[in-house]
Amino acid sequence: MEFQNNGVGVALIDMQEGFVDRLSDSDYETLVESQICLVQECMKTKTPLFLMETREYGSMIDVLNREIDRDASNVAILSKRGEDGLDNLTSQLWLAHFGIDTLILTGMSASFCVLETAQSLVHFGYRIVTADNLIMNGWTRNPEYREHPDYLTKHQGWYTEHGVYFSEGVDPQELIRA
Repeated sequence: MEFQNNGVGVALIDMQEGFVDRLSDSDYETLVESQICLVQECMKTKTPLFLMETREYGSMIDVLNREIDRDASNVAILSKRGEDGLDNLTSQLWLAHFGIDTLILTGMSASFCVLETAQSLVHFGYRIVTADNLIMNGWTRNPEYREHPDYLTKHQGWYTEHGVYFSEGVDPQELIRA
């Protein structure tokens, strides 16, 4: 198998229609453009890319799928049952297989699925890196969150405390090259 083994990988979490259709047009554009840059860099440098998809929502959105060679040796497709991307042994085995110690996190939703995955990663001793332009929250039907404006930003403190978090955004390709 051919892949870059510097301990860094990218987790692309829940970029499926049922999640991204909750974003504003500008947030969608920011997030997807950043992810396309990350995916292209992964494909070019053979950096491990973990596609974490919630089973009932199907595959990633088409614009990202066109950039991903799902048969490449550096790509692992991981089906999630719930919010946590490490909710099964398969995910943990793939991380070990690629020798990952640091994961760049990108996807939906910053306060739910990405956060649950990040918390598990930290619990198991992995380093996490992310940025404002790599993770987003979408609108939710739950009135509890619409009534609390901190819903969209509550995750930032956790990421800052437990990982590397760029609140002003970051060039996605530079994260892999660093």
